[in-house]
Amino acid sequence: MRFAASQSGVVAVSMSWGGGEFSSETSYDGSFVTPTGHSGVTFVASSGDSGAPPGYPAISPNVLSVGGTTLNVDSQGNYISESGWSGGGISSVESQPSYQKGVVIQSTTFRTNPDVAYDADPNTGFPVYDSYNNGTSAPWSQFGGTSDAAPQWAAIIALADQGRIAAGLGTLDGRSQALTLIYQLSTGDFHDVTSGLPR
Repeated sequence: MRFAASQSGVVAVSMSWGGGEFSSETSYDGSFVTPTGHSGVTFVASSGDSGAPPGYPAISPNVLSVGGTTLNVDSQGNYISESGWSGGGISSVESQPSYQKGVVIQSTTFRTNPDVAYDADPNTGFPVYDSYNNGTSAPWSQFGGTSDAAPQWAAIIALADQGRIAAGLGTLDGRSQALTLIYQLSTGDFHDVTSGLPR
């Protein structure tokens, strides 16, 4: 991931790996920052497809953690409702970052995640056309998981950065800009998903 982040033109690094929290994890948080002399990079990680507790590196305060939802739309693709599909939780190691203070209510002292979510339920996820593996008679497959949600949020960050560059601005640094700006957005900019059980 450090190699990817240091490449010219890279603005987002998507990560779909992780494990349980550990006492020395804060010493690795510095791995998820924009490399010196590079334009802003946002590190994006899947929060995992199971319930609490949260995992690392998604719980790092330097990482945009992406959880999953079950998305319900009508036949025209219009939003109907959404419920929680994947878990997250409260860190037992990482202190609450400044961008969560006064916004997150689950803890006032420790980092919580995920920060954002995306349709990750394989039953409502996205279709993929694959005639190579599936043949031409039934080429469509349906996929999900937070490992699908994280790269899609990385793409959203890349699109935002493209607009910023067109406006003469720099690309977003994950910790100091992307995460801070997301937590400063109006609640009207998101669907507050409050139903569904952690898996």
